[in-house]
Amino acid sequence: MLTELREQTAAYHVRLQTLPYFKALASAELPLASYVGQLRALAIVHAALERALNHSTLPAVTAVWCAEMQRLPLLEDDLVSFRAQGILDVPEATSAALECAQCLRALSLEDPACLLGHLYVLEGSTLGAVTLRQQVARAFDLGDTHLPRYLSRNEGHEKCSFDEFCGRLEAVTIDEATRARVIAAACDGYEYHLRIFAALYPLGEGTLKPLATSLNPEAGAHPIPTDQREIEAAVRAGEKCLRQIPYFEARYGERGRRFTSSDSAWLVTLSDLDDEQAIEQVLWLGRVLAARGMPRLTLQIHLELLFEELANAVPARRERYETLQRAARALHEARCRQIDDALFDSLSTEFEVRVGPGAPLRGAGALLVAAVADEANGVPNAVASLEDWMTDAARFAHPWIEAVRATLTKGRDEVHRGR
Repeated sequence: MLTELREQTAAYHVRLQTLPYFKALASAELPLASYVGQLRALAIVHAALERALNHSTLPAVTAVWCAEMQRLPLLEDDLVSFRAQGILDVPEATSAALECAQCLRALSLEDPACLLGHLYVLEGSTLGAVTLRQQVARAFDLGDTHLPRYLSRNEGHEKCSFDEFCGRLEAVTIDEATRARVIAAACDGYEYHLRIFAALYPLGEGTLKPLATSLNPEAGAHPIPTDQREIEAAVRAGEKCLRQIPYFEARYGERGRRFTSSDSAWLVTLSDLDDEQAIEQVLWLGRVLAARGMPRLTLQIHLELLFEELANAVPARRERYETLQRAARALHEARCRQIDDALFDSLSTEFEVRVGPGAPLRGAGALLVAAVADEANGVPNAVASLEDWMTDAARFAHPWIEAVRATLTKGRDEVHRGR
């Protein structure tokens, strides 16, 4: 299969390398926005592909892929080093990358062997890393804080690593029809890359704008603020929320952290709406999150923290940001219609006392009671999505699990009694 892959994709490789993007990079004329746009687009593709590969159980995939091959963390490190500069996105490149990501998600469900074709394209790109590292460093005068980590994976061993990958790929046993689909998928991968890099340079005047993918490659192309002060405030609020609610990191890890940042930035844009529209959007998002294991209390807390950070960062817009406060209050009032503050505090405290000061998740009692209130307010799966995780015997001890179930039962009983 390897020979066929090389032969069938050779023309694509030549077309890609002769695009204006790479000529401009080689002559140190490439705008920084184009390079950062490349990192953002590749992060979108890698996020989708690596998530699909990590979850695949197909023997052909697991024989070739291993978690050590992941490059998304390196891309994220590169992007963080540019975040303070407020570099805008290239929407057309982002769109092509998002389409590629959608294709990869579909393949992961319908024909996972084809993921190997896309992987071949990305792994093959590492062979030119030595030259590209030098060109990037020269074009942008990068110091130690901006070293291109994505281009430095397997530094000095690029060919050896690629040969090892090719050896694993060649050893895979697949039928002729599957082999043909893998090769076609590699060609598709090149087509997406051609679209991405063609969009990145030359840049059309006035085409750049901020998108959530600059904060989270899996967030999609929804808008975020244009003011860098607001973006930074949103990221700080997200970080505070994660520290205040340790459940987030325990359950959702680094991926959850990325979504917290991008969601936080999108929430800022709600302050441009009138109260009715903003509250409608918040109630919608709250239902979506609660059904996925994040009670609406977490969104309320996030909005309160976001208001504080924004008001401190841009005091002149404080009155505008108060819309977020009122949206947070709407979530609080919805909870109180089912469980008032006194009962909420009582049930939450009772759980914390029961599990003791050494409990694994600070503040879990409040989340459980909040989930019961969400359920009573008609949010589907509000309790089940939280209960399944918090009663997993592989994660928690039996006394904790008993306390979770007792709190949910008592909370539901109190809700029914109040009716």
